[in-house]
Amino acid sequence: MKVFVIPSWFPSKTKPHYGIFIKEQLEFLAKERPDWQIGVSTWGQGDSRKLLWAKDHFFNLKKILNNIRDKPSINQVSSNLTHYYQPALSWTKKIKRGNLANLIKSSKKNFDKSIAQYGAPDILWVQASFPGALIGNHLSLKYQIPYVVHVRFGGFMFENLLRDVGKMRGEFLRSINDANKVTTTSKSQFESLKHYIPEATVIPNPVNTDFLPVTENQGEGILAIGRFELEKGFDILIDSMKDVGSTLTIVGNGSLLKKLQAQVAEMRIENKISFVGELDRMQVKKLIHNCSFLVLPSTYETFGNVLLEALSCGKPVVATKCGGPEEIVSVNLGLLCEPNSKDLAEKINLMIKNRSAFDPKTIRNEVEERFSPHAWTEKIEELFKSVVKV
Repeated sequence: MKVFVIPSWFPSKTKPHYGIFIKEQLEFLAKERPDWQIGVSTWGQGDSRKLLWAKDHFFNLKKILNNIRDKPSINQVSSNLTHYYQPALSWTKKIKRGNLANLIKSSKKNFDKSIAQYGAPDILWVQASFPGALIGNHLSLKYQIPYVVHVRFGGFMFENLLRDVGKMRGEFLRSINDANKVTTTSKSQFESLKHYIPEATVIPNPVNTDFLPVTENQGEGILAIGRFELEKGFDILIDSMKDVGSTLTIVGNGSLLKKLQAQVAEMRIENKISFVGELDRMQVKKLIHNCSFLVLPSTYETFGNVLLEALSCGKPVVATKCGGPEEIVSVNLGLLCEPNSKDLAEKINLMIKNRSAFDPKTIRNEVEERFSPHAWTEKIEELFKSVVKV
């Protein structure tokens, strides 16, 4: 199988974590299917050096000049996985469609390099819908190659994206629905998109089980990880802690940091809650191994990758019923609750009381069966084979 990938999100020098899960999933696929050839198109997705902002003329000019000097490159990740880089600028979609023509041109050059290395692809795989779906649709029509779009936004975030693309809305939706297959990470995400996307195949995200091994350490304290934004529900979690007899460590950053810190101070529970900022993956793994269990307090989630990270280590979880977690957390893996501080506090206390009932090896075995790279690759191969004949 030869696959050409068009990721709307991908790590860059200024944003090394931007779409890193897409990068890692492609590495899973290359490792699990060494006979496949995978080419990846990159142009500086999310790179602040490639984004032009209105009324920022001095820095925009500097970015334009630097982009002219920027050279294409090829990164041979493994024998069957290659990243092709062809730099391109992006700006507001109100002017020349956000430079979409040049983004397509950059991916076309990357596409040609992939053909030169691996031969013509059997399938185009769009990861995250904008602008990837528009690029994938263009290449599919030009070269008569089928394409699959994985939509990573759900519900209100997708609606915000539609407002942002403005006049391109109709073309953008057509580029998704004209795909040979559309996929989402959860049933709840698909339900939130049914008004725009009438049919989709659900393929849950995998977790890096090799990087996150199981531990028998029962640990101490509660751990929470995420962005400090409204839908992540950290205000609900903090409010619940007044009725919880344990400590809480919170990993992350975001626009609500000061507000959340003020909430902790106002409640006078500074001795219970620690904000440790953004950490690298090794530091996060260590915290997971040393905690008793993880809490996800979101009011909306399309999936819940952080749950899988904790579960892979054999740690149980407490999560709100907010979409994705309901499709992850079975009775062997943890507890679900309503997204309010009262029920969250009750379930956290119940987990503290019954923590020993959740066996690390049982948790890990279920994760490997349902969410390991191997299990995920099997689903991807089935998907691709339903589209192409190889």
